[in-house]
Amino acid sequence: MALQAEEKKRFEQIAKELRLTIIDVMAWSGGAHVGGSLSIVEILTLLYFKYLNIDPKNPKWEDRDRFILSKGHTAAGYIPVLAKRGYLMRICSNPSTISAAPSPCTRTATKSLAATPLPAVLATASAWR
Repeated sequence: MALQAEEKKRFEQIAKELRLTIIDVMAWSGGAHVGGSLSIVEILTLLYFKYLNIDPKNPKWEDRDRFILSKGHTAAGYIPVLAKRGYLMRICSNPSTISAAPSPCTRTATKSLAATPLPAVLATASAWR
């Protein structure tokens, strides 16, 4: 199913914004696996903004599609997509909040993520505390 020109531009802009977010987070966090995170942006953009049958306002909807990302080295690319789509309230941009321990940042994560890479699982678990 081909994208219309206007739709393609919209998804390209979303992907560009997500890549900038990934680079920003990697820069202040000293993170690694930039290539894997950047390489999955277009796929996740199309899935989360066009093809997946989801509703961030109704995250426990029984008939929603489920997406499982088992490629953990792309989590830095996956989490900004979830945030932009409305599944996470915010992404911290403060290096002092990078930790597996609960923080103001991780507590904002939604409880609706069913299957995610370890960093998002930790954020979700912290939010449920």
